[in-house]
Amino acid sequence: MTKSKTPNRAAALKSAPSKKVSTSFQLIPLIDTHQAFTSNDAASYEDDRPYITEYLSRFQGRFDARADYEAVRKFLKSHDDTVTTFNNYRTQVERLLLWAWNKQGKRFVDFVRDDVEEYIDFCKAPDPRWISTSIFSRFVIRDGVHEPNPEWRPFSMRTKKATAKVAAENSCDVPAPTFKMADSSLSQVFAVMNSLFAYCTADQVMDRNPCVLIKRDLRKKKSKELKIPQQKSLTKLQWACLLETAELMAKESPLSGERTLFCIVMLFGCYLRVSDLVGNGEWKPAMGSFVRERDAWWYHVVGKGNVHAKIAVKPDCISYLVRYRRTRSLPDFPSSGDDEPLLRTVHGRAGMKGRQIRDDVQAVLDRTVERMKGEGFEDFEITELRSASLHWLRHTGATFDAPYRNPKHLQADLRHKSLATTQNIYYHALDDERSSDMAKLSIRR
Repeated sequence: MTKSKTPNRAAALKSAPSKKVSTSFQLIPLIDTHQAFTSNDAASYEDDRPYITEYLSRFQGRFDARADYEAVRKFLKSHDDTVTTFNNYRTQVERLLLWAWNKQGKRFVDFVRDDVEEYIDFCKAPDPRWISTSIFSRFVIRDGVHEPNPEWRPFSMRTKKATAKVAAENSCDVPAPTFKMADSSLSQVFAVMNSLFAYCTADQVMDRNPCVLIKRDLRKKKSKELKIPQQKSLTKLQWACLLETAELMAKESPLSGERTLFCIVMLFGCYLRVSDLVGNGEWKPAMGSFVRERDAWWYHVVGKGNVHAKIAVKPDCISYLVRYRRTRSLPDFPSSGDDEPLLRTVHGRAGMKGRQIRDDVQAVLDRTVERMKGEGFEDFEITELRSASLHWLRHTGATFDAPYRNPKHLQADLRHKSLATTQNIYYHALDDERSSDMAKLSIRR
């Protein structure tokens, strides 16, 4: 049943026995998830989040914050076709509202060119109080009521994974990261703001779009900072140590260890994504996804965009599949149409979440770093392992195999739409020739 709209929310809230949000806290999330936002009408949404009513009422007598809020609601409703677009727009317009009300003390519909420029400058270097160093949920639910998470902030910056790992290894505090907004993110700030203002101008909420006056100037202000691409691939030494560690952990804990070892080998050997192992809403992998055709093994998946594909499987990968099946008391090889789930938990539950696979692989990465340090490897030989994630295994396998594979065949197994993508990422013949030439030279003649 749809809840009736309360004529005076502020008055209703005062009479209701609800927990008050501290009036000193000014940075609160205003927009919930795509599902929550689109599945409720405005009245029901706010009735479940009474702190929004209280927050908007704080600006009474200064400006009409509710009119701003309602304009943004309508704008987001016009862009709720896809979750990704909605989330990107939500982040930007929420920041804009909070900045307009709390820093400028005015409505965004009254912005002029100077306000837009000041906001862009603020996004480049927000006040420390506006930034968190971890990703926090937007809300907490108490007694069935959504309340703002006091840890949430409009901006966030994460410490680099390798930096955090080094700090943990040396039992010292993690250094605070320096906030920096990339040019691409800054362009998104401007694009969403421009779209919002254009929408409000067409809807006659604003007289003019102040972004129009500064679009050309913004292009000139983009930084010329040097950006060095990070190669998300392990070295052959690191991969050998990682595989050895995974095999060691499989001996220690066969049920979970052999499963993790199998996942690592498949991610590396067949260039899989984690969704290829755990499935998606439309498809769940089974042992029968491995199919023997014309003396070769293939792994059938339903990948990104619900596209069916078959991936060539290395013979070595099949040997690890056999090892894994034996820990589950299954015959060595899957039969045609075998509907046994590909992965099971140690307790026998069918299927697993991607997060669990990532955690398992991360445990192997961490153990590998410990072993390499204990065996006296130089720090530069270890450092990439601290930054590595599960997805690096796909890149590593493709990087190792590229010199020996036809680019079109590698493209098919990676499932890239464009051959150019495969060639640009994994084929570096000219760079290899340059480095090989340089390796022969010396500063001593």
